[in-house]
Amino acid sequence: MNPTSSEHNTKILPLIEAVEIYFEPKRDLNLCGLKVKDANRLLSGNQQEKITPDEIWVDLNGTLGELVVGSVIMAGRISAHAGKYIVTNGNPLNLSRYRGMQVWWLRELMNTRDVFIVVKGTEGERKSITLVVRPTLIHGETLGYCFEGRQIDLVLNILESQQGIVNSKAMRTLTSILFGTVPEGEAYAFQDLPDDYMFKIIVSEQFKEIDLTKIFEQALHSLSRCLDINIMVKLLGEGFDAIGKENGKTRWNVKIAVLWRKRHEDIYKALQNCGFNVGKKNFFKIGKELRKGSGVLAEGAITWVLNDDWSQGLEIALGDIDMLIGSGGMPGTLNSAWLVAKYGGNFASIPIATEYIYQGEAYTHFDNVDNFSPREKRNAKRFNFVLIDPVTGRNKIFTHQEMIKVDLDESVMAIGTIKENPYLGGGIQPVRIDEKTGKALVNVLWLGPKERGIINLELEFETSITHYLSKVKRSKTGEIKAEDLYHLSLAYAEFGRWRKAKEIIKSALRFSENQCSKEIQRDIAVTQLYIKGSEALGFGKPDVAIKKATEILKKALPYTKSEDSLHIRRFLRRIAIDKMDRIIQRAEAYWVKGLEGKEKALNLIPEAFEFWREAYKYTGHEIDLMERFNGLSLWEIIHSYYDEIVNMWQRKESPDETEQSLLFRYKKAYEVFRKLRKTTLVSDYEKELHKGHGDIWICILLVTVFRESPPSIRNGMIVANFRLLDLINKEKNTLTTGENIDTPTLSSQFESQYGLTQKMVQAIIEYRNKKNSGKISNIAQLFEIPILLKDDFILKFLSALVPTKKQLQEIDDPLVDVEARFVRPTSLTIEEQIIKQQKQRDKIQQEKHNVLDYNLEQGIFLFDAVIHAYHARELIVLGHPRGAEESLSRAIAALDRMIDKAHGYLPYVYQHKNKVTLYQEFGKLLGKIELFEKGIKALDEVLDPEKRKKRFGKNAGAVAGQDLIALRKMGELGRMIKEFDPLFNQ
Repeated sequence: MNPTSSEHNTKILPLIEAVEIYFEPKRDLNLCGLKVKDANRLLSGNQQEKITPDEIWVDLNGTLGELVVGSVIMAGRISAHAGKYIVTNGNPLNLSRYRGMQVWWLRELMNTRDVFIVVKGTEGERKSITLVVRPTLIHGETLGYCFEGRQIDLVLNILESQQGIVNSKAMRTLTSILFGTVPEGEAYAFQDLPDDYMFKIIVSEQFKEIDLTKIFEQALHSLSRCLDINIMVKLLGEGFDAIGKENGKTRWNVKIAVLWRKRHEDIYKALQNCGFNVGKKNFFKIGKELRKGSGVLAEGAITWVLNDDWSQGLEIALGDIDMLIGSGGMPGTLNSAWLVAKYGGNFASIPIATEYIYQGEAYTHFDNVDNFSPREKRNAKRFNFVLIDPVTGRNKIFTHQEMIKVDLDESVMAIGTIKENPYLGGGIQPVRIDEKTGKALVNVLWLGPKERGIINLELEFETSITHYLSKVKRSKTGEIKAEDLYHLSLAYAEFGRWRKAKEIIKSALRFSENQCSKEIQRDIAVTQLYIKGSEALGFGKPDVAIKKATEILKKALPYTKSEDSLHIRRFLRRIAIDKMDRIIQRAEAYWVKGLEGKEKALNLIPEAFEFWREAYKYTGHEIDLMERFNGLSLWEIIHSYYDEIVNMWQRKESPDETEQSLLFRYKKAYEVFRKLRKTTLVSDYEKELHKGHGDIWICILLVTVFRESPPSIRNGMIVANFRLLDLINKEKNTLTTGENIDTPTLSSQFESQYGLTQKMVQAIIEYRNKKNSGKISNIAQLFEIPILLKDDFILKFLSALVPTKKQLQEIDDPLVDVEARFVRPTSLTIEEQIIKQQKQRDKIQQEKHNVLDYNLEQGIFLFDAVIHAYHARELIVLGHPRGAEESLSRAIAALDRMIDKAHGYLPYVYQHKNKVTLYQEFGKLLGKIELFEKGIKALDEVLDPEKRKKRFGKNAGAVAGQDLIALRKMGELGRMIKEFDPLFNQ
């Protein structure tokens, strides 16, 4: 780049200057300023050289825009906050807390940018059937508020070598962020990869001529369907000998990096048998020493790493390591492929099956690596990822050219160093805070466009500690002094400087005693407890530490205001959820150990419920929490269903992925339900659901058959079942004359397409009429009607009612639009993502003065309303009517915001209609007359000219027959009130 061009372009700048200029202090009140204190280029041999301030220039006019340096700032920000979570007692709670913090900040920092980012790889997604979810960005979610520009793909690896957060000896903890603009004419910059597993080989530039693709072909060429590690390592050895002999390198002295996992014992043995230098220690002794030590161990010519399967690629790029080999997560594989594309070398990998790990084979010895589970196949199909090569019939072999399509001048990686890395640049320092000045130092590696080196930037952040230290010095004694000390103590706490935080909050308390209001004294007292509770997480054994922290934080609750600025309730919720998750993990480990293990697993579930109830006390009817309760209550059903699917899959008895597979899964879910319905856990849950007017069968479907389905399908299934129950209960009592049965509603709607005969309808009505309520209240009751069970008719019928995505698109279902626009291609937690998007866009509008156009803005509010309405339906199914009403209120509020944001014709015609329709739907579902009345009141705003003008503006006249539509709708609501109100029926 020609630096002189910058004279007329303020977006062509020296790298160091650009990082400092594009830092935004307002994004995080705890990081107030940024200076690049030092900059060096990493060299081979564990060295680095200083670069001058104007040596590297960056062009921010390109498709990445300011992400070229924004990536550095993001990595620096989230690393700077690490001190709050770093402990030395192994407490796993702090891992999930720090991951959650990183995810929150990454969304915040990307959603406030004028970019269009799609997550293409993210480490930590939920696999298999576990109820435990690690915080991460969602694979496929979109970030940023621009939908017109070029798409930028993102690969995120949160907390590689994460044990460094809770273990003082562990090193090399980092978080990496990789951006790349999708080239014109290409489908992606980075291949979509779910968080499953790949086996990869990476070799350095010196050995790039080794034909890795051919080696994989030979290693896969086996009648046993395995990946033959011995053949693979033998061929690699031959390649190293042939290419390295001119430089004095052979298989004996090439440097190799391997992730230590039990599954890699085969690699150790193959290296040993094929003449590589593996040292003297046996495989399991190496693992033991890794766990006790730093997480990195060199033995012979092999470097074993405990919790990092890709960052050795940096050392390969520098020429310090010759090969990285083994299986690991797919997001890390993308990073490895990109490093080879940028810095040279060679790369090849194959996807491997690991879903059914407790059956052993693929996970431990790479046998049957093509035995992909239904979930792995669905994931691959969903992301257009090929598992099996159609030509060879074996695992697809990927090169870095196939995985990485991005122009390297339109791609950047930033790596935040959280714990020290002694193997790069002579030793890269961890995050550190100067307590006297409040300055935070963070090292970020920048692998930028047009730069062939790896740049080590030492960032110096001015923190809120610095700010409040100066304020305290200026403030006089009294209320101002106490408040400044209070804020300074919180600033120290934010960066984990607990000793200083405690010392200063004591001073604040002393100053406040006679000179401050009761409110300030209360805030200071609460903060003192918050600091003590947070610090307690790092002392003693994890369980003891968590118990102590909980006791301290609970003391603050009586004095905590409703807004809870310190998020103490959320903190306590997180603690309770973490305890629950750890019990679930123990139960899952027991479940796979035979009948005795299953019994031990089930005995743990009541204890998990205790912690769920603890979490519920702090946050109420959160949809995530309610779904967790459903999963816990049906824990045995979930695992038994999964076992049934696994066993049939292994016996090759499962159907192909066709329409029939839905019926197959319905049958399996029903078989497990019937088998376990009378067990204590399921029986008690069904009784509890009955009290709350929930539906046990739909609850089971949500955690089994539709566990991985997008919200549009889950919502469509719920609505279809609600409609069926409504029609059944509306069906008039039939009159039988001879052989003629008059069934005007049900059979006319369902006979021709679904096969519901008149006799079946008659049986349903007779069963319904015998109920004390005169109604069928849930779908599971249909299983008690013998004629419906014949030839599995009821399962065929119910599965056929579920709408397909195509059918939902034909009726313009808003949730399908949500999934297409905001999450590509789909996500289990899309609803959470949309709500976050809406909130971010609200904030952006305030900052950017209504930058969004009308259609996009109104669409966001509509999606928000649709998501909350979906949650309300789900909460009805889960037996939580009060929670459903809360979600309905949020849906209505979103529609009201649509109307408030834009007066006139469109909200008058569309938004208000949606609002009244929701009142009508949920008035019926919840049996609430007041919801119908609210609907009538809303319609009155349409029919009364003065109210209409006030609500919608002068342009919202009675157009296109809206008054007539409103009158008709009011009549429907009136009839419903009569139907539900017993006073009308006396």
